[in-house]
Amino acid sequence: GLAQNPERLIDFKSDQQIRPRGLVSAGDHLAIGTMPDLGQLGGVFALYDTARGELVHSERNLIEDESIVALAYRDGVVYGSTSIYGGQSATPPTQPEATVFAWSVADRELLWETAAIPGAASINAVALDDDDRLWGVSGDRLVALDRDGDVVEEVSLGSNTGSSGDLVYNGVDGLLYVTPANRRLISVDPETLTVEVHREGSSHHLAAHSSG
Repeated sequence: GLAQNPERLIDFKSDQQIRPRGLVSAGDHLAIGTMPDLGQLGGVFALYDTARGELVHSERNLIEDESIVALAYRDGVVYGSTSIYGGQSATPPTQPEATVFAWSVADRELLWETAAIPGAASINAVALDDDDRLWGVSGDRLVALDRDGDVVEEVSLGSNTGSSGDLVYNGVDGLLYVTPANRRLISVDPETLTVEVHREGSSHHLAAHSSG
């Protein structure tokens, strides 16, 4: 039989999904974004009610033919970013570029979506700073959007044309930590846009502890 620990809570096999790529606590819910299986396009966006222990919303192709790869949350709104690819990047994409979007938990509807980084195949990470700007990274390109989806900052971190990279905001020191193209670890001051290199070489997943 199935193992009890860890316990299986949700299964998106009926929607031909291979793995969750974005997870974020969203008030009383867990918001989930997924990537489809080999040969498929179009991820699922879902909400799991953690108190009731049940899936309360599940929607494939919230963003048409794009996987949902990163999520953030604030004040009743889930923000996310996408990739034009499906599982193993084996299926030719139908969309020209990745997007950033906002979704209302209360109204269960998409508020806006935008191609914040023109031509980017994937926007692999998003993070909110203390001024309610939503930052996204794709390779060596970093952008900030306001809560209406308008791009308010653009930062070039190099010349890499890929779309990999991770991003996290540290609320203690007020800095963004970024791994542009997964090739180094840097910090960016969101006010001055000053960049400091902390590590050269392969750098991938990031998390910021509440202690800083």
